[in-house]
Amino acid sequence: MNKAKAIVIVFIVLIVALGIALSWGMLQASFNIKLKDEAKLHEQTISSLQEKIEKLEGLLMENAKESNEELDYSKYDATRIIEPDIDNGLVGDHVRGKADSSVVVIEYADMACPGCATMMPYINNIYKMYSDRVAFVFRNYPLKSHKNARLAAAAVESAGVQGYYWEMLEATFANRTDWLSLSGQDLENAFVSIFRKVAPKGNLEKFRKDLSSTKIEKKIDFDYNLGRNNSRVSATPTIFVNSRHIDTSSEGATFDSVSNDIIKAINSELAK
Repeated sequence: MNKAKAIVIVFIVLIVALGIALSWGMLQASFNIKLKDEAKLHEQTISSLQEKIEKLEGLLMENAKESNEELDYSKYDATRIIEPDIDNGLVGDHVRGKADSSVVVIEYADMACPGCATMMPYINNIYKMYSDRVAFVFRNYPLKSHKNARLAAAAVESAGVQGYYWEMLEATFANRTDWLSLSGQDLENAFVSIFRKVAPKGNLEKFRKDLSSTKIEKKIDFDYNLGRNNSRVSATPTIFVNSRHIDTSSEGATFDSVSNDIIKAINSELAK
């Protein structure tokens, strides 16, 4: 058994243990068990398991980083939901709506892209229409020409680690003009400020740490290369409904026409 496989097995065991610990905590709450000592022990157990999981994640990422093997993106179906894997930093696709739907709307976008920011409310409206029937996925495609796009993607992914992905995504787009021209510590502080607003109970120290973590870097790289290699993405936003590419860049395309094309494609796929 190689090093990576051994780490993965321990990682899975710890994830299961964490799930059991969390379930027990919810069971206690449902029966209104007020045992302070047990509650404290339960919190300590969860904290310890989370620390061990984070350390193992780090080991897995370092092990993957040291490997000289080039990723084979052809083994992934870019039209379907991608689960957590070493290749994507153990951070799978972020999904809202009906996760097991046969219809998946996938958007590749750049957080600094004005068109992507304008497209977001349209996507939200379509999501509200089909949230019980369709899965919606957002993937990172930070263009090199947009200097702050990658850190913005890292901020959204870092919030996602703590369960605030969609809130951070919308807030980062909504406040785009506030951070677009910043640099250095001012730029990081801007994202911390956004995170503080969308996640008042979030861990700021962990958020800052995750901004430059290997797992977040791998997730962003994975999304970008999956789009470039499998879906031939070259501009943002690029949108697919299953394998159907929605034209967003033609001369006559407008946000209304793109929105209508997405709806037509969704209805066509649902009718199959």
